[in-house]
Amino acid sequence: MLFLLFALASAACHPECRWACDDPVCHAACTPACAPADCRVCTNGTDCRALPWPFACTTRCPADQCESDACPACETVCPDVCGAAPGCAIECAAPQCAWRCALPAACAAPRCELACEAPACPASGATRALAVPLLALAVTMGTVFA
Repeated sequence: MLFLLFALASAACHPECRWACDDPVCHAACTPACAPADCRVCTNGTDCRALPWPFACTTRCPADQCESDACPACETVCPDVCGAAPGCAIECAAPQCAWRCALPAACAAPRCELACEAPACPASGATRALAVPLLALAVTMGTVFA
């Protein structure tokens, strides 16, 4: 217990050093991911069937969307297979889309620097010149000063 108190008191006596790091920000690479488009051809308003393959619907998404605001604002695009046929209509369901995001291809790593507090009595010009040779002497002789 006494050793713990001594260790805490000793730690409070020395200037502390901490890592100071910058905080780079990178944007994720996001693209819309949509379920298959759903379009139907209806005749007389009741008889509806899915569009056959060569006339399949597509989903179109604008490129300049903000992923942080909402789900992708895409639209279903269906070909006009009815032409001028009477009683024929195309029904397009709203697309079901979400964002699929990946890590960016390149992002700067944080840069860190070790910064220490100054002691209560900073070295003046004369004592600063002496401090380096004394420390070098202590390391050379294997002596540790506390």
